[in-house]
Amino acid sequence: MTNTVNQKYLESNMKVLGWFPEGYQMWTANKAITSPEDFEGFKIRTMASPVISESYKAYGADPTPIPYMEVYSSLQLNMIDGQVNPIFAIEEMKFYEVQEYMMLSNQAIFVGTFVANDMFWDSLTDERRAQVEAAAEETTEFILGAQKELNNTRLKSIKENSDMEIVDLTKEQRAAFKEASKPVRDFYVEQYGEDAEKILNQLLKDVEAINNK
Repeated sequence: MTNTVNQKYLESNMKVLGWFPEGYQMWTANKAITSPEDFEGFKIRTMASPVISESYKAYGADPTPIPYMEVYSSLQLNMIDGQVNPIFAIEEMKFYEVQEYMMLSNQAIFVGTFVANDMFWDSLTDERRAQVEAAAEETTEFILGAQKELNNTRLKSIKENSDMEIVDLTKEQRAAFKEASKPVRDFYVEQYGEDAEKILNQLLKDVEAINNK
């Protein structure tokens, strides 16, 4: 799957050097959200992505893409009902000051990349490319551990510095959201074509292989 995705980046003049997670995305709200029905009519701030928007529409929510720096004030003024971000971002942006609940949904992973302009990459010598690739690989390994520690530390900070109630969704509750979002797979393929279908199918195989270990 990674090779296919990397090739799509290269078509846009970006050479991918590495992928790394920044933690699971979590929901915050002024009520507990434990089923798709709880999202009915709920205005949630999301990133401006058609697939993300469709996912929350499938839950029954009203996805509302607004600039990141406006999320706190929008929550404070009740212009939106909640938002989704990794724990470290929720703590850094102090969303716990204007939201009463955080759902540990583990609904999606926030993923980052190391990317270089392909013309710049092509201008490097083989020796320098090898050095950059080694550095990217080493940094990715570091981030895998650092992001877990960071999110655990920020979760502890939220618990110590606020009255926010932490709701840890059960396996069965997460399964209900997974089932509700399945039609979005068809939307993804319809929007982005044959390559998207290949990526999706490979991702599903990879997930199944991991779950069967």
